[in-house]
Amino acid sequence: MKLQMSRRQELSELAETVVGLHSPQPGAVNLDSILRENGIRLHPNRFPEDFDAIIVPTGNTFHIHLNIRKVDGNPDSRRARFSIAHELGHYFIDEHRTRLLTEPPQPSLCGLFDGNECKEEDEADHFAANLIMPPSHFKSAAHGQGSPLETILKLSRKFDASLTATAIQFTNHVSDRSMVIRWTPEGTLAWALPGRGYRTDGYRTVIFKTPEKLPKDSATANVIAGKHDHDKGVLTMASIFQNVALAGERNTLVTEEAIALGDYGVLTIISDHGHAPTTLSPRTQRRQSRKFN
Repeated sequence: MKLQMSRRQELSELAETVVGLHSPQPGAVNLDSILRENGIRLHPNRFPEDFDAIIVPTGNTFHIHLNIRKVDGNPDSRRARFSIAHELGHYFIDEHRTRLLTEPPQPSLCGLFDGNECKEEDEADHFAANLIMPPSHFKSAAHGQGSPLETILKLSRKFDASLTATAIQFTNHVSDRSMVIRWTPEGTLAWALPGRGYRTDGYRTVIFKTPEKLPKDSATANVIAGKHDHDKGVLTMASIFQNVALAGERNTLVTEEAIALGDYGVLTIISDHGHAPTTLSPRTQRRQSRKFN
């Protein structure tokens, strides 16, 4: 489910407002403070059903039931923080809260771009990302951190957020000349999210859907194969995106960084190589083509 940019902006501003009211300090947002100051009670428990969390109104009080079976068994884990923030989205988004008070509550399966087809769940996911990583705090903390993956790792620790959510926030608010790719634990492509700068320039659809389509010595192929926990390399736009001519001026160099996520697969970050796109000479393009095929 793709949200309109205007709606994303509304949700981002709402999340920033909530943070400003209840957890204005820099760094990791204090979700306990938000819960406490709004009279929302958290109930971690091990539920047999396949859901992450659910928010239920009872009288004048809202209760969030967190399924610790789905959050690494730890109510303080990063996945748990995202699930709690997601349910807070249902509370703070007016239309969602109204529905909670008039219709039976629905359990949530949280996770940005993980195939969610429900608009409400997608909205709560976007609210959650911006609640945990408020854009104004996030952008100021991102300067001078190193490569995109190095920056994402540091921001993930600073905001106590998952690498995937941090990478998406990085692409949305720090560098739109980048792309986040998520691979399943089985090694197939889950989704690819190019930043606005790439989309504007026509870099939208990736060539590969399975590891066999990746350049054989690429960082991502090495991490998926288990050769490294993380790896870094250089690719060409033509080896990643459809509709990029090998000898064309759009076939620039990009930096590829990949990192294993354990049970959650592999994350790849693509970004412009160096400070500006670099056009390859025809001879270099032919050499790169032989190398990657």
